[in-house]
Amino acid sequence: MYYFYIPFALTFFLHSYVFITKMLHLYQLESYKIITAIKKYKQQIKVGDFVLYVVLLIAFYSLFYAINSFVFKVIIISVFNLLFFIYLLNFVNVKNDSKLPLKYTRRIIRFLVVFTLLYLIILFVCAFNMSAINFNSLIFLCVLTSCIMFILTHFILLPIEKLVYFYFLQKAKRKLAKRKDVIKIAITGSFGKTTTKYILYSILKQKYSVLITPNSYNTPMGLSKTILKELNNNHKVFIMEMGANKVNDIKYLCKKFKPEMGILTNIGKAHLQSFKTISNIINTKCELPNNLYGSKFMVFNAENKYIFDYAVKYKPEKIMVGKNNELYAKINKVSENGSDFEIYYKNQKYLEANTKLLGEHNINNILLCVAMAINLGLSKQQIINGIKKIEPIKNRLELIKQDNGAIILNDSYNSNPTGCKVALNALSLFSGKKVVITPGMVELGNDQYRENYKFGKEIAKVADYVFVVNNVNKDAIVNGLFDAGFDFENVKTVSSFNKIKFCNFKKGDVVLIENDLPDNYK
Repeated sequence: MYYFYIPFALTFFLHSYVFITKMLHLYQLESYKIITAIKKYKQQIKVGDFVLYVVLLIAFYSLFYAINSFVFKVIIISVFNLLFFIYLLNFVNVKNDSKLPLKYTRRIIRFLVVFTLLYLIILFVCAFNMSAINFNSLIFLCVLTSCIMFILTHFILLPIEKLVYFYFLQKAKRKLAKRKDVIKIAITGSFGKTTTKYILYSILKQKYSVLITPNSYNTPMGLSKTILKELNNNHKVFIMEMGANKVNDIKYLCKKFKPEMGILTNIGKAHLQSFKTISNIINTKCELPNNLYGSKFMVFNAENKYIFDYAVKYKPEKIMVGKNNELYAKINKVSENGSDFEIYYKNQKYLEANTKLLGEHNINNILLCVAMAINLGLSKQQIINGIKKIEPIKNRLELIKQDNGAIILNDSYNSNPTGCKVALNALSLFSGKKVVITPGMVELGNDQYRENYKFGKEIAKVADYVFVVNNVNKDAIVNGLFDAGFDFENVKTVSSFNKIKFCNFKKGDVVLIENDLPDNYK
């Protein structure tokens, strides 16, 4: 009779696989915050699927308990088990749309081991204490069981993960503290952090051996991992990107890694959902200059009104960048091939430079880095060479030429109002048919509809054709487009980036991909 357990066990494990891979991915994307991950998972559950599940659940147990015949109970279980199994098979090979796939880190592997052990314990306990027919009747409860087991696994591992976290953090802190010869530079801001980091790296490496945190590593563990794996005796400069989701995050990073110099790139409506107010964002980003060590030298983007108001009051040594400030640029040419510009320092022409990076905003990012380079004693020629060697930053207004002749402007890592505006400005530099592909901006709290509506109106000024991806901001963007008089026939809505046939674009088409984050939160 034990063979009768097998069909249910297969369905049970198939559901576990489908659930755990999806849930673990969201869990990792949300920095292992269980409540946020569950909320994101709930957002992805389609109403139709939920209704179908409830209807089948009621139908199954109504029939199961209404019928006394053992044979008919077996038939009912077998039919529902087969239907559920076939339904689950649809999700096994679904392509992941996220630009950040699930990484099987040691933490994820630990989670999988504990989750699996808990599941096996439940299966064996139920199997040895229930009849085969009753055991198989639990088929629809595996959905609820998976959720409970996931949450339970999180809390079982929480103390262990805390210990691992503090062990590696302290180890990295001690290693960095021993390197008194390393100049530690921190970069923070609502946006522009990663781009500025790579620009600074390109310039400073003309004189120094430089270590930077890779990609968007900007958390305590990201910085710790970089220090422990990459920092060696040759490095003389360590550039660390610092991110934040709440007040005191930057202060905490400064306390642990003790940067001596800093760059404040921008402050705006990014992560407003977690910060709640713009005031909290300002206070958090300004934790960097307030918590520097050593020289406490700062570079401020004085073009930003929030930063300017703070920078004028900052007492230690600083350089304020932007029009009517200590360091500014005169732009001679901005085109689809980059920019030519002159840099002025203390009202004197300092140097001429050109860059392959697109958009005027990148000239401002370059100026922030030039200010830091001046402070660190680089020559004018070293700075010019460094600017010339800056390569387009992946996923940040990255120009990609397709084999079919179309041009892709990949700005998929951008998700804030200011960044969207400068991306559209960059798109306007090109001739030919202009296409915008976007799901809009996320994590803007109560401002999300309003900002995406405005974004739609701005798109209408530049684009000839628009693809709105998924339903997160569809109404806001489409309403903005139509209110700006955009042609209804030239707007398409798709459920995912994968639904867009990029091969259909042709020579002369310029396609801006503006943010792909909401593909993680369909």
